Amino acid sequence: MLKTKQLSKQFSALYVEDDKELYKLTKVLLELLFKEVYCAKDGEEALNLYIDYFDEHDRYIDIVISDIEMPVINGIELCKKIIELNQNQKILITSAYNDKKYLIELINIGVDGFMQKPLSREHIMHELYDVCLKLSDEKKLQKNISLCENCSFNIDKNKLICDGLEVALSNTETKCLTLLLHRYDNNQQNIYTTLEIFEYVYPLDKEFSYDAVKSLIKRLRKKLSKDCIGNIPNKGYFINLR
Repeated sequence: MLKTKQLSKQFSALYVEDDKELYKLTKVLLELLFKEVYCAKDGEEALNLYIDYFDEHDRYIDIVISDIEMPVINGIELCKKIIELNQNQKILITSAYNDKKYLIELINIGVDGFMQKPLSREHIMHELYDVCLKLSDEKKLQKNISLCENCSFNIDKNKLICDGLEVALSNTETKCLTLLLHRYDNNQQNIYTTLEIFEYVYPLDKEFSYDAVKSLIKRLRKKLSKDCIGNIPNKGYFINLR
């Protein structure tokens, strides 16, 4: 349990189960393992929790653990709806013996593991360890974002590395780069206006200055490359990731 807990304590989990006794027992175990645990008794309640969590935290719950046979929205439909929202979602399915007819469909959807009922503590720990290890490795990679021309930015340590050497960034440059990289997903451009950049980077009591933002972008471009930060006239600036 210790090895699993060392990994799982950094993550959040959503547990979905309509069997009251199993719900109570498994909930206690999950609360010992995860940083945050959210519980639902059917697929509709789970989906609403999942969406509300994103709206509040600007990120998705890390791991979803769901039964298949549930009222309102079953586990298969829940998985489909969640993966439509987040194709990288980690999902574990709890399955009764007669649910095996669904497993091929769930594999095709992209779930990460199965736990057959009745659930044993050992099996739960084993599956959670594997999925938490995978998630931990992915998050480490996500912290280092590859920019252009042999440059990367570590969003955890706020460090810019170019050609193997750390490039010094001022506080305003760091905040600007962090904003431009915020929620960069699936290679889609997140465009930020001059006003949005100014309000994020500078104190609230500072008077807006278009030139201050223009100068800031110019300094950042020199440290990255000419084309790393793009702009669309009358719209704003964005990052060109390679």
